Amino acid sequence: MNLTSEYIEDKTLRVRYGDLILFDYVYRPDTNKQYCPRPYFHPIRALSGDVLTNLRPADHPWHQGLSLTMSSVNGMNFWGGHTYSKETGEYANIDNVGTQLHRDWVDEKALENGYAWTETLDWIGPQRQQVFTETRTLIVRDIDPEIGLWRLVWESEITNTLGETIYHNSYNSGEGLEGSGYTGLFLRMSRGFDRTGTHIFDGKDIPEWDDYHDGETILDSPDQLNGWQSSRLAYQGIFDTSLNGCLLLCEDLTENPPYTHHWFCRPQFPCLAWSTAYHDTNTIGIGETFNLKHSLGIANGLWTKDRAQTLWMGA
Repeated sequence: MNLTSEYIEDKTLRVRYGDLILFDYVYRPDTNKQYCPRPYFHPIRALSGDVLTNLRPADHPWHQGLSLTMSSVNGMNFWGGHTYSKETGEYANIDNVGTQLHRDWVDEKALENGYAWTETLDWIGPQRQQVFTETRTLIVRDIDPEIGLWRLVWESEITNTLGETIYHNSYNSGEGLEGSGYTGLFLRMSRGFDRTGTHIFDGKDIPEWDDYHDGETILDSPDQLNGWQSSRLAYQGIFDTSLNGCLLLCEDLTENPPYTHHWFCRPQFPCLAWSTAYHDTNTIGIGETFNLKHSLGIANGLWTKDRAQTLWMGA
């Protein structure tokens, strides 16, 4: 498959496809404590070479490429940055931000159509208490240079080790801040990724798929997407400078999920979260495990609905 990897200074897993750096996964980051230090992917590249992710943008420096977050865990913040309180109706910097610590790489292996790396992590609260242990498997699969597509699958088993029941919320579900369903796997995209259209493949029928044509820009309001419940989402955009199109093929693959899955986004900048607590509180008992499995497919070009249904949904 022409896929190679190396560990750089016991901080970064670098994966190449041929000469292309497909991604860096920084598992021992140098991150400000208030921004919730945690492993992240950046850069992530399309097979065209365009960089999809943004790391620590000035508007929200706690956004870190592609990373796993929980905005409220018994009042602890594993998202980073300010914390919102319904009591004050405001955000504030308080000493409640946690950390995700990489412990060890426990396995890596070739798969029939890809490669997988497995690590263990500890989620540490602001008082240095262990909140979760996690086993995280990262899979690269389905690299196809002919159609310009590859997939990244993120699978986590997160076990409550706090010694008390954990209540996991977003600010929408826990603090009543309408529309603020940010939590879960979160992708902050490059400022140079200009969204051109979205299609929901299942669930309710919003908005219709639009093909992109030279000289015509299709913009569906991200507000239509925020809070939408579905397991599949196709999110199209064009990269500045190269003018290459890109289709993100996003899926929730969790079997018997312990949550109701929704999408979270903001219209002000390109971002997307597989939100696991948008409207509901997740209750995780002592010793219980919270599972999730999400997929991000990155495809070159701007696809028609028929092409996506044939090459993605039919895969």
